[in-house]
This record gives sequence, structure tokens and C-alpha cells, in this order.
Amino acid sequence: MSNPVTPLTPEQTAAQEARAIHEPYIERDLVAIDKTIATFAGATPDTTISADAGIAAVKDKGFKGWYGRTMSRFLNLFQSDHAAKAIAGDEAQAKEAEQVMESSGVIARK
Repeated sequence: MSNPVTPLTPEQTAAQEARAIHEPYIERDLVAIDKTIATFAGATPDTTISADAGIAAVKDKGFKGWYGRTMSRFLNLFQSDHAAKAIAGDEAQAKEAEQVMESSGVIARK
């Protein structure tokens, strides 16, 4: 079974990261709910269901890999390369949160 997750180009990744950073408030709330459900389902904390499925499709074997590939194919029906875009969006939001924390002056980096 071929993998339905197509890596994004650097330009596509940058565009998706910019989109994720500037999502409207309601979309950010929906993403937060998505991440909460994913965490309860056993995904890596702060990843969406879509991103977790994409990661599983690429790196896991057995049932989890099958689930990831199947879910990624399903999501591709609604948006092409959905899992890869979700991964890029999750990464951008994590980077933004890290920048906010570092700029607070409470966290010191070497």
C-alpha cells in the first residue's frame, strides 16, 4: 500500500505555517479541541489528529501505520496533502508558542 502523505516543498511548508499562525480565533479553538481529543486518543501531546495520522502513515508499521495511511487517504478527499499541511501547521504553532515564552524573559536560553 503506497503512502498517501506527500512531503511539502519548502514554499508550501512556509505558506502553511503562515496560514496556521494567522488562523481566526474560532479555528484556533477548534484546533485546540482537536489536539485535546488526539491526546486522549494516545497521540503525541499538542498534535492534531490529522498530524498524528500523517506521522503514523510515514513512520509506523502494523495497525497504527495502517490507521495513519487510511486516515490520511480519507482526509485527502477533502484537502490534498492534508496530513502534511497539518504537521506544518502544528509545527508553526509550537514555534510561535516557544517564541512567546522565550520573549517573556522568564525562560533563559544559552
